[in-house]
Amino acid sequence: PSATIEPDAPLRSEARTVVRIGLLDFESEASYLSRRENIQETIVRHLQENSPGLRIVPRFYTTEALSEAARKGEVEFFLGSSGFFVQMRPMGARDIGTITSRAFPDPNRCVAGVIVVRSGRPDITDLASLEGMTAVTTSRANFMTYMLNMGEIAAAGFRPDKFFSAVTETDNRPVEVLRAVVEGRADAGLLRACMPEAITERHPEFAGRWTVVNDKPGLRAEALGCRYSTDMYPGWTIASVPHTPPVITKHVAMLLLNLRPDMTPGGFTVSIATEFDRVNDLFRSLKAGPFAYLNHWTLERIWQKYSAVVVTVVLLLLGGFVHLRIVERQAQARARELNEAYVRQREIE
Repeated sequence: PSATIEPDAPLRSEARTVVRIGLLDFESEASYLSRRENIQETIVRHLQENSPGLRIVPRFYTTEALSEAARKGEVEFFLGSSGFFVQMRPMGARDIGTITSRAFPDPNRCVAGVIVVRSGRPDITDLASLEGMTAVTTSRANFMTYMLNMGEIAAAGFRPDKFFSAVTETDNRPVEVLRAVVEGRADAGLLRACMPEAITERHPEFAGRWTVVNDKPGLRAEALGCRYSTDMYPGWTIASVPHTPPVITKHVAMLLLNLRPDMTPGGFTVSIATEFDRVNDLFRSLKAGPFAYLNHWTLERIWQKYSAVVVTVVLLLLGGFVHLRIVERQAQARARELNEAYVRQREIE
C-alpha cells in the first residue's frame, strides 16, 4: 500500500511517499514512434530522477486490469490512450498532459489507426472491399489499435458491428497481428499507426509483405514517417485519479509539462489536449466505451430516444378512444330516439 501524505506537506526526501503509475504491459513491443524508444520508461525515469521526495513505482496491467486498478485506487496516475482516459473520466480521472512529438506538436492530433493487408491482394483496394472479410487486432478493448480503425469504418457509412465477418484478437500482441496478415490467416490487421513499421524493424521477415488500406498521404504522413488509415486524435494521456493528493498531482504535472524534447530519446514533450469530445463522438459512433449502453434496449433509453413518438401515439390512441366513445353514445341516443318514435307510432295506430 502507498504511504499517505498531507495535502500541503512538502515533498521531502525523507518522506519517500510511494506513487504508483499504471502502465500498459504490451506497449514495449511497438513504440509510440517508429524509432526504438520506450515512452513509458522515459516518463517513469524522468519522474524518478526529479522527485527526491517520492518513490515512483511503475505497475503494468492489461487495459481491463488498469481500468480496475484505477477504480480501486491501486494507482495514483496512469498513462493510457486518450480513449482509455475518456472512459475513466466518469470515475473522476483528470488529465494532466498528453504526449506530443516534434513531428506532431498538436496534442489533439497525434495518433491514428492503420489497417494493413497482405501485399499482392488485388481484391482489396479500399475500405469497401474489406466488407465481409476477416480481421485481427490486439484486443477489441484497445482504443488505438481497434476502435480508431472501426471508427473510420463507421465514418465511411458502414455498420462497424457487421462490417467484418469475424474479428480475432492476439491477447495484446501486436506482432501476432502482423504475422497473421502476412501469413494469410486474416484478411486485415488493425493496429496503431507506426506499429507495422516498428514491428518490421524488429522482424525483417515481414518487410515488403504488407501494405496499408485507406492510406492517407500528405504532409502529416511525411512528418509521422509511417502510414496511417484514420483521422488523428489525442494521443497518450497521463491522468491522476481522485485519491491522489493535490500536492503530488501538481508536482507530477509540472515535471511533465516542463519536459523538453532534448530530454527524451524520441524528442517528445507533454502538452494539454482540448478535444477529447472527438474521442467521445467516436465512442458514440461505435456504441462502445461510455456509450456501450446503446447496445441494450431499456425503458429509459426507449423513452429518451422515442419519447416524442410515444407521446404522439398515446395521444392518438386516447383521441381515438374518446372519438369512439362519442360515436357510440351518439349511436345509442339515436337508437333510443328511433325506438321511442316507433313506440309512439304503434300507440297512435
